[in-house]
Amino acid sequence: MTSSKQPIDDISGINDLIDQFTNPILWVVTARSGQQPGGLIATFVSRDSLVPQMPRFIVGIANHYFTWKLIEESQAIAIHVVCQDQLRPLKKW
Repeated sequence: MTSSKQPIDDISGINDLIDQFTNPILWVVTARSGQQPGGLIATFVSRDSLVPQMPRFIVGIANHYFTWKLIEESQAIAIHVVCQDQLRPLKKW
């Protein structure tokens, strides 16, 4: 995958945000290729940044998942963090 490697100019609060990612309740990874969206609950996500202005993550996704195909085709993903207070509406499901 390609990376723009553009440093973030305003890092106020980004370290706090990244620290919250270390113990999330739930990670959701999504991708889209063309008009085809997809996503899954990730079981392995790890912070991999040495430079706070350029946050990076390692995400483990098995290649037999449909979302893997979308990531390969689009060369992009979105990582969503679901926190404790956001889980309440999900309990209905």
